[in-house]
Amino acid sequence: MILSSRRSWGKRPRAVSNRVTTAWEETQRQSRLTDSCRLQDWPPRAFLGGRFLLNRCALQRQYPVPCLTQIYRRYGSPTTQTLFDKRRAMVTGRDMEVLLCLARYRLLNRCQLQRLCYPTDKDGRITRRRLASLAEEGLVRGHSMLVASQYDGPPAPVYLLAEGGRKYLAEKLVDDRLLLKPVHLPHALHLYHQLAVSEAHITLEAAIAGQNTVTLEAWYNEAEVVNTHEPNPDKHFNLFTEFRSCPRLVCSPDAAFMLGYKGRRSVFYVELDRGTGDRGTGARQLVTGKTPGYAELARRQLHRKHFPAVTDDDFTVLLIVPHPRRRDALRRSFRRKNPGAYRTDLWRFAAHTNLNTETVLHGDVFYRCDEQAPVPLVWR
Repeated sequence: MILSSRRSWGKRPRAVSNRVTTAWEETQRQSRLTDSCRLQDWPPRAFLGGRFLLNRCALQRQYPVPCLTQIYRRYGSPTTQTLFDKRRAMVTGRDMEVLLCLARYRLLNRCQLQRLCYPTDKDGRITRRRLASLAEEGLVRGHSMLVASQYDGPPAPVYLLAEGGRKYLAEKLVDDRLLLKPVHLPHALHLYHQLAVSEAHITLEAAIAGQNTVTLEAWYNEAEVVNTHEPNPDKHFNLFTEFRSCPRLVCSPDAAFMLGYKGRRSVFYVELDRGTGDRGTGARQLVTGKTPGYAELARRQLHRKHFPAVTDDDFTVLLIVPHPRRRDALRRSFRRKNPGAYRTDLWRFAAHTNLNTETVLHGDVFYRCDEQAPVPLVWR
């Protein structure tokens, strides 16, 4: 309603908060607004604690446009100051699947999210629209691929869980362990590497879902907290292990998981190599930099620290490379090392082109560094 005089304002309401009272007093002192632009029921129906309870369309139906301009200029737009309850109502069931996938795999691109959460979206329009909406609400973070690769096709944007999405999942699922999920973006040069780790995780889970004998007991990414049950944040740790600082000796896996099969629980560490040279380019650096850390990890039996429920005394390191020529070149480099000192017997080599849901568990696609025949990941 439009009022013609200041006297018809009425008295200030009593049961309002201090923030609303301040907004009421400031509105009364505005001399630039004419009497025709003043509000009859301002402010209890529009503000609560300085935030909008009504959306933009509802406000425009009730209040004059000049006064709304002053409100937006002083207190912000309803689209930027949205209550958390309103944000919760905007998350659909498939949006919830997107958040859970990002919490599980850490980093995914649009194509992977479309394949996992929107399988009926053929052209990707729905996926892009929903991801843009989640990013606008502060639940996910999108980042463009700054580095292009001739082996991975056109660079699609990557997405990871945002701080708001992590808090939303923890509140929605009543699980405080989700607050420990990593939300920081990896280095721009490491995005393709992290996407390859996520693809290996997706392939393994799809293979396990197609049978009922092998179970995935746990999976940890390199930046993920392992002991989430520990209430003291100072005692949290991840897969990175530093044995000594001078000379420096560390073990830094890309990921690790534990499989259960017929009462046994075995631990596997994952290393992704994206080199494409079939002449062993960078193989010496990989052998020198990786094998001493895993040998010390096996000597101290520290894989039991990462997976306390393991039953095997040793673990296996899976080195996944882009193609078979690179696999064979790395095998030759590992073969030159002393197996007793460097524990090259722990390593298995596989080409990404040979890994799929049918072969990753029981297919003979994992090679040792010697000349023996390939072996499966899990024996039948």
